[in-house]
Amino acid sequence: MRVVWLEHKVVSMSEELRRALYSSSSLTSLDLEAFLPEVVGTSEIITDNVRKSMYKKLPARAQGYAWKLVFSTSQHGFSLNSLYRKMNDVDSPIMLFIQDTKQNVSPIIVQRM
Repeated sequence: MRVVWLEHKVVSMSEELRRALYSSSSLTSLDLEAFLPEVVGTSEIITDNVRKSMYKKLPARAQGYAWKLVFSTSQHGFSLNSLYRKMNDVDSPIMLFIQDTKQNVSPIIVQRM
């Protein structure tokens, strides 16, 4: 199992943009690409498909900012102590992405560690 922690910052989105994104089911993949968050850092499990599926599920205040990789088991190992040390200075909501043995990716949003 791989675990990736991502930090995201809070943003407010204009009401016009929010209406356009959520009221229209005709949003094309090209339109969606313009709003997808940038992933800062190298992730093995955060693919374009994962970003697309997560984007509309995020709270509006969490949309519009880059996702910053803080911890990855492929880069930092499996030690919980290492995870807690890396997360110690993070003072914003956190997304946890877990990939199971069948390659399914499950995202979780938490406020604080």
